[in-house]
Amino acid sequence: MNLIRDPVDRFASFYYFSRYGNARSGLKKAPPNHMTLDVWNESLDECVSNHRRECISPIWHTVPYLCGNSGACQEKTEHAIQETKRNIERNYFVIGVLEDFKSFLKMVEQLLPQYFDGALEIYEKDSIRNDTYTLNKKGYSEQTRTWLQTMTPLQLEYEIYHFVRARFRVQAQKLGLN
Repeated sequence: MNLIRDPVDRFASFYYFSRYGNARSGLKKAPPNHMTLDVWNESLDECVSNHRRECISPIWHTVPYLCGNSGACQEKTEHAIQETKRNIERNYFVIGVLEDFKSFLKMVEQLLPQYFDGALEIYEKDSIRNDTYTLNKKGYSEQTRTWLQTMTPLQLEYEIYHFVRARFRVQAQKLGLN
């Protein structure tokens, strides 16, 4: 079982987290030694328009995480994508998407009530404190989103993201969840 997130949204969150931290760890007050203050303070839009390495070749997380431990899983290739899809089908009971978190909670409540009964109610009551949200996270333009989706390795992550979303929708329909 797992939960994934839209690749550009995840990357944007990681981009700002690596600069500023999160609520739990506290706000970082200065850039790391390898980064100037100007670069540290760049928005994601500015990073993309300036073609900074961290934005034109973003670290990918989802494919290597879901793919497995083989060396091929670390490479940004179609082979890694196909291996990830096989691994998902073989080894994952369910993978949800963060953008449809309520449906994920409904599904795990139904499939694993001994562990998740009442999870949606707890979530909707806002009883769960989130102290890991990224500090100083800014929005980004649609142009930046499109560029990251189509011109960087994140395009491969989108193939897995769409695969997982489609698989999740089928699972939800079989269970009668909307």
